[in-house]
Amino acid sequence: FTGANNESTSGSLDHSGDSLVRTRTFNAALSSVMSPTLYNEFRAQFARDQEPGLANSEDPEVTARQGGQTILVFGRNFFSPRETTIKRWQVADTVTLIRGAHAWKVGADFNHDDILNFFPGNFGGRYTFNSLASLGRGIPDGAGESFQQAFAGLNTTGPTTTPNITEFAAFLQDEWRLNKTLTMTFGLRYDIQSFEQPPVQNPDAQLAAAGIDTSFMNTDKNNVGPRVGFAWNPSPKTVVRGGYGIFYGRTPSIMVGTAHSGNAINVQTITFTGSQVPTYPATFTTLPAGANPPKPSISVFANDFENPMVHQASAGVEYGLTDSLAFAASYLFVKGTDLPRSNDFNVGDPVATPVPIQGGGTLTVQRFPSVRPFANFDRIVRYESTAESRYNGVTLELRRPFRGRFQASIAYTLGKVTDTVPDAVNVVLGGGDDARFQSNPKDFEADRAAGNADARHRAVFSGLWDMSYFGGSSAVVKALLNDWSVSWIAAVQSGQPYSERVTNDLNNDGNRSNDIVPGSRNSHRLPTSYNVDARLSRKLRLGKQAGLELIAEAFNLLNTTNITAQRDTLYNFATVSGVPTLVPQQNLSNPRLNFGADSSAQVNFADTQRIVQLAAKLTF
Repeated sequence: FTGANNESTSGSLDHSGDSLVRTRTFNAALSSVMSPTLYNEFRAQFARDQEPGLANSEDPEVTARQGGQTILVFGRNFFSPRETTIKRWQVADTVTLIRGAHAWKVGADFNHDDILNFFPGNFGGRYTFNSLASLGRGIPDGAGESFQQAFAGLNTTGPTTTPNITEFAAFLQDEWRLNKTLTMTFGLRYDIQSFEQPPVQNPDAQLAAAGIDTSFMNTDKNNVGPRVGFAWNPSPKTVVRGGYGIFYGRTPSIMVGTAHSGNAINVQTITFTGSQVPTYPATFTTLPAGANPPKPSISVFANDFENPMVHQASAGVEYGLTDSLAFAASYLFVKGTDLPRSNDFNVGDPVATPVPIQGGGTLTVQRFPSVRPFANFDRIVRYESTAESRYNGVTLELRRPFRGRFQASIAYTLGKVTDTVPDAVNVVLGGGDDARFQSNPKDFEADRAAGNADARHRAVFSGLWDMSYFGGSSAVVKALLNDWSVSWIAAVQSGQPYSERVTNDLNNDGNRSNDIVPGSRNSHRLPTSYNVDARLSRKLRLGKQAGLELIAEAFNLLNTTNITAQRDTLYNFATVSGVPTLVPQQNLSNPRLNFGADSSAQVNFADTQRIVQLAAKLTF
């Protein structure tokens, strides 16, 4: 697969590059019936996946803002060119044994990935300007402006890492049919995922005294997941189902690869400010020497890092109202613990500070001191398993099974997601991942709110209508009107949430992309979205052994404009008359830049929301 300019879909053409993908897989399976009650399935796989990405430019990346809004992004993408190549070996075996009312299953799965990862984040240099006037000067020396560049350490592998993975899982399950109306299922699963340890230990004495070891990653060995479920049929028209289980997620190897290189030995990522910055488009050929060189940032795993754990429980009932109409109600609960996040813990204790607002008033903010506790480093980003999430959802459904020529279903879900910013994983400091950090590195509870994926209400109406009513009509009528069918899916969903963002490092934690008005996380909603997908088809018989189906499909049939983003910058944190001030992004001369203004919609080909496609299917 060659994805032309697929490396980045934001910014100018030179900010992207081609994505080149080549995957080869070999799979083998052996299924063996030992007896009428004993069955075995063995599977093996070898795969090789190569995914290099190219760069369209050699110039450094530039992000230019005006009034707190990003106006221009151009130059070489901060992570290009890159490559990830994975060689995978896998073997798995499952045995099924039937004994009376019990159906036993036992199995194991072994998987090993050899990974080559080349990820030169920020090696090409990155400029950040807070005004077009500053961009015109080419010198990012104003408030909140900077130049960032990464450098490979001498006699190291630099940004090339091998975060190899070995995984093993084993399970045991019993499906027990107690009687004609009740079946119970019991299961137990064990998972372990281990990584090649980071090869370099940063020798800094302050890190060692705090027990921070860049060459260590904990292997989580206690991932035991019990499961239980039941299906009960108390009457011919009623089915009751339920279950509970504990599940464990995987830790992505890109996090491990970042820790392998981001130790300030393999790779030193430096943020230059003030008089230290170069003039665009210049970059440094080597790390500049000086009396007070900028301090590097590092990435490291917490000593107690664990794989994500999820508790999931469900219960539901289905009741046949008539022979052709059924009602179902179900409840789903999901609780995530030990979820991964990136956290810069090299910050001091914050102080409540009133910040003036242009036009009147103040906003009290927890601001961090400029002096960092670990004196030899800028940001120390630690991968932690400290985030949480919780989902509660109820679904009501009315459906007509396919009898005759018509089937339909209408379902409504009321759900709620709350979390403390999970999956805020940063793999390139200073890049777009910075916006995913929690707003306060010392207080995770400050961001406990509706999750980014929360959609409180969702209704779906779907159906299929076979309009073959004219099989006994005349040849002409039959040829024109018979064998047509129409199907559809119509969905209505409440908008997803967004926060009141503030630009330019309001709380002085060294991250200018994650600041929000305190207590405002996901306090606003996008508009409700509407979508109808439909399909019309006609089947034609071509003799006794062949047929042709003509198909017309429309996605977003009504061409509805669904807003996917709104301006979320409420304040621009800037220096006004020598005083750090919050400048409201409302009632501006250009209303399109106001907070809450629509900024993005679901757009497909030719600037339209609707897609129509035609197809022909031949069967013989």
